[in-house]
Formats: sequence, structure tokens, C-alpha cells
Amino acid sequence: MKRNPKLMLAKIAQKKMKESISFINKSEKISIEHCQNRIIAENIYSKYNIPFQDNSAVDGYAINFCQKKKSQNFHSCW
Repeated sequence: MKRNPKLMLAKIAQKKMKESISFINKSEKISIEHCQNRIIAENIYSKYNIPFQDNSAVDGYAINFCQKKKSQNFHSCW
């Protein structure tokens, strides 16, 4: 099987991506209106534990089935 010359190996692509990332080690305080497309600098914790007991109705997770038909096997979409 011939390799497409326009494609690169995954390991090489990962290395190139890691090399192209730069980190900014500073933070700033901004208003909530200007925080879109930003990364939060520290964790936020609630003062109140709601709900007070385990409750799966508010666990906050979802599964994306990529609109697959029921007859198809589930495969990871990402």
C-alpha cells in the first residue's frame, strides 16, 4: 500500500503540534462579558454542595452517539 505523500505519521504530527504550542504564564482579571474563548486560570468551587447527596439527574454528563442508526455499532466519534 502506497503512503500518501501529503500525509504525515501521527507521531510526527503530534510532535509538530506540541512544538507549536506556547504557554502564557500570566493571568488577568476581566469581566464575565469578556471571558468568551478564554481559559480559566484557577478552579472555581461552589460555597454550597447542591445536591446534598448523590443524584444522577444533576451529574452533568452526556453521550454523543453522532446520530448513528440503532442497527450500527457504537464507535467513538471523537
